[in-house]
Amino acid sequence: MAIIRSSLSFLLGAACGVYAAQNYSVPNLRKLADTAMVFAKHYEESRLPGAVRNFVPDILTGSSCGGGGDQI
Repeated sequence: MAIIRSSLSFLLGAACGVYAAQNYSVPNLRKLADTAMVFAKHYEESRLPGAVRNFVPDILTGSSCGGGGDQI
């Protein structure tokens, strides 16, 4: 009985989704998410100071760990 009830709910939801997608202008969520990421990246880059914005961790450049400079 539970399998029939869950299957009926799933099929009814799928049918409603298909109907809505065909008859209404449903937004493209991937395009909306990509636009939001572009805005977020632009906002983040505009809010960071120059020294932090140009920071590249040592692990990405392949240089040795440590601070550099003279050791005593």
